[in-house]
Amino acid sequence: MRIANDSRYGLGGGVFCKDVDRAVSLACDHFDTGMVRINSFGAADVNMPFGGMKDSGYGREHGGFGMKEFVNAKAVYLP
Repeated sequence: MRIANDSRYGLGGGVFCKDVDRAVSLACDHFDTGMVRINSFGAADVNMPFGGMKDSGYGREHGGFGMKEFVNAKAVYLP
């Protein structure tokens, strides 16, 4: 994992482990990637955010997080 995290890229990673709780902990706390699959691999899922970290990009598309990338929030103040 250290070798992978030392990369200048961080699109996605994967954890294959019998202990699912440990796999989730590793995925959430130790991967420098935008996406991590646990005990599976495959293409992007339109219901899940897609995007990377470091030189793999900034921001997310797809899913709820992705929708926020395409909107401009406006603050309106009424005294």
